[in-house]
Amino acid sequence: MTNSEIKLGNLIDQDLYRMSDVEFGKSRSKFINTDQETYGVPLPTIKKLVRKYLNEYTLDSDPSSLEKEAMYLLEQPIFDSKIAGIQILSIMSEEKLLADTKIIEGVIQYTTDWALVDTLATDVVAVILRNNPNEVDSLIDWTKSDNNWLRRCSIVSLIKTKDHIKNWKEYKRDMLDRLIHENDPYVKKSIKWLKSTY
Repeated sequence: MTNSEIKLGNLIDQDLYRMSDVEFGKSRSKFINTDQETYGVPLPTIKKLVRKYLNEYTLDSDPSSLEKEAMYLLEQPIFDSKIAGIQILSIMSEEKLLADTKIIEGVIQYTTDWALVDTLATDVVAVILRNNPNEVDSLIDWTKSDNNWLRRCSIVSLIKTKDHIKNWKEYKRDMLDRLIHENDPYVKKSIKWLKSTY
């Protein structure tokens, strides 16, 4: 699918631009501690916008086409657009159109801060795991990744599936053992979060 064929992503991106709130964007960027460009659209508003468009989209007609629309948004240099791409994947996960976590390793390269990673973990990966608990082993594999955001994603995803994964405490112990020498500050913060989760 070429950029000229992208329709849904373009429409969503244009609406996000029209909803811009510069002051909110500055406040959010300061909280996230990022200098990434943003339109300044609140997360609940982005979720509502994406859901509105997807309500008009036949989800079972061509899932791969919808996945490409999500990737188009994730590739944009704007925080809000990336969040919108994640929300498309979230709805696909809810509808069981994403059966496994393979797509995440491609998506993670477009995440640039902890807020995007945690949204991806909570709204996409955790949903996939609730639908298909066998995919939990991929989280353990991600702890060996050179990508610090993928390692953080593995931890947050495990936290968010605490009540849905059999032998969750064993996975927790295994993950903590594998990350015992972790040095990245954002990953270390998520490790602390995991340690405090029971």
